[in-house]
Amino acid sequence: MAQEQTPQHNIVLFSGDNFYTPIIYNFLKSEFNISYVVIENPSSKLKVIKKRFLRFGFLIVLGQILFRVLVVPLLKRVSEKRIQDIKDIYGMDEEPIEPSKIKNVTSLNSEELVSMLKETRPDLIVVAYANGIISEKTLNQVPAKFINMHGGINPLYRGVHGAYWALVEKNYEACGVTIHYIDSGIDTGKILAQGTTQISQKDNIYTYPLLLLARGIPLLKNSIQAILEDRVEFPEPPKGKSKYWSHPTIWEYIEKFESQFSEYCECAAGVTTTSGTTAIHLALKSLGVGPGDEVLVPAFTMVGSVYPIVQCGASPVFVDCEPDTGNKDIQDLECKITSSTKVILIVHIYDHPADMDPICDLARSRSLKIVEDAAEAHGALYKGRKAGSLGDVGCFSFYANKIITTGEGGMVVSNDMALIRKARQLKDLAHGKIRFTHNLPEAFNYRMTNIQAAIGLGQLERIEDTIKKKLIMRNNIRVN
Repeated sequence: MAQEQTPQHNIVLFSGDNFYTPIIYNFLKSEFNISYVVIENPSSKLKVIKKRFLRFGFLIVLGQILFRVLVVPLLKRVSEKRIQDIKDIYGMDEEPIEPSKIKNVTSLNSEELVSMLKETRPDLIVVAYANGIISEKTLNQVPAKFINMHGGINPLYRGVHGAYWALVEKNYEACGVTIHYIDSGIDTGKILAQGTTQISQKDNIYTYPLLLLARGIPLLKNSIQAILEDRVEFPEPPKGKSKYWSHPTIWEYIEKFESQFSEYCECAAGVTTTSGTTAIHLALKSLGVGPGDEVLVPAFTMVGSVYPIVQCGASPVFVDCEPDTGNKDIQDLECKITSSTKVILIVHIYDHPADMDPICDLARSRSLKIVEDAAEAHGALYKGRKAGSLGDVGCFSFYANKIITTGEGGMVVSNDMALIRKARQLKDLAHGKIRFTHNLPEAFNYRMTNIQAAIGLGQLERIEDTIKKKLIMRNNIRVN
């Protein structure tokens, strides 16, 4: 008696004209019969831009274009080694798909493709890294189930670049991939499987998709098998607001740099500025320093620490410094405090933090605020705590000779969110909710550019290595 053979399932893969497609195909073909691969030919760039203008508006689309033109090529160049490492780690096979298996179409919703699918009657259509959106009309016309591998955790991160947006929001537990049925909405179908992945400091928006692919392939295989064997179970989706996300714009880098650098400094939030000097000015103004006030400042410092005091209309009072460290002498500091003193401005000279415990005790006993000029102290530690997080507000410079450089620029960091909100208003001309309304009698244009913020993020990724190299150089100089 002849043994009954297991029926061969008919699966069609929808994907895009990109380097992910052969990787996905080679992963799947080892376990499933992929009848053919449908690849949608790229739409004209002009047509895509027009559609986005209508949907998102001029400024957002302009930011997206600038991101693609100015940022993506840079990320691509610096990520080549990391991309290859990921491919090697996860055994990603880039062998080209047999030409006979490829069906090129103008649209995933074309009548030509619908007719082809009706004729071949696939058991399942798998969509992964495709460019187009399957229309409701196509879904109703084709007698097959559609599933999608989405690079984001639904319903929180629908749309594109879900991992990127999860990281921007510091929602690290929602950086992952979703396998779901396709319905008439965008990434709104029933969830079949979800998984999260770890993103390292080596990664960026150009490498995330490969990491999500590596995490998603096992989930996709299990989901396909479950559908073919009619044993599908639907997990409980994560709680939270369902939100659609679009392509990042170049404007996003300011927020991301503020978020990541302030986190590195162990502070709740940060506000970018045009320089370290304007960061100090912004900090002092946010603390309410004005005419009649005194600010204690070390006698051994750069003039950039002093001018902001004068610009506030306050008086700088110079405090003697210790000869061995260059930092404030605590005894002279205490002697210089008067009824007009409002702020103690600390300067961490040459990345060497001041002795902060007695200074903080003194400040608290006299109800004084502490501003840290940490222009030269990125990553410097005082008893295990980061410079900039020790007082009420920290100020950093990203000038060309600093540990992190954006050419020029600065940042205010703090755990005081009321101060952060005030600083944001002051640095951006005190813009109100209504266009061309301004909420404060005085404000400044201290805005960092987005290109600078993008550079800062790249610098931040390697800050620990930079600090190690500088320490080695300094120690060698001392020895020699």
